[in-house]
Amino acid sequence: MKKSDAIKQRDEAVSKSQSLSNEISDIKIAKSNLENCDVDLKYLLENAEHIESTHHLAGKKYESNAQNEEKVVNDLKEFLDTKKAGVLQSLNLKLSTLLFSKGIVDSQIQMLNVLIPTLKD
Repeated sequence: MKKSDAIKQRDEAVSKSQSLSNEISDIKIAKSNLENCDVDLKYLLENAEHIESTHHLAGKKYESNAQNEEKVVNDLKEFLDTKKAGVLQSLNLKLSTLLFSKGIVDSQIQMLNVLIPTLKD
């Protein structure tokens, strides 16, 4: 191997390592933003008694509506929590893959840095 070829390979590996570092940083930011995103939905009308006392509406119809609305809110919160967990899992997998790839590239750079001084053109 020529010294110039090894230097070219090292320069390409350094560029790839920097690109991976940028991608890792972006994934870490996205992961942190998602982890800090609170999916806390609350049924504000609370229950049928609250509706009756606050809005002066009572009866089986309003009690049934309150239960249905509360279920919709709880189901939506559960759905969003599940989606959030899935996306976090995907981000963690991507992050692990990128870190592994960067480790390989950085090892190549180190090997080339050791090899280059021993080569001649």
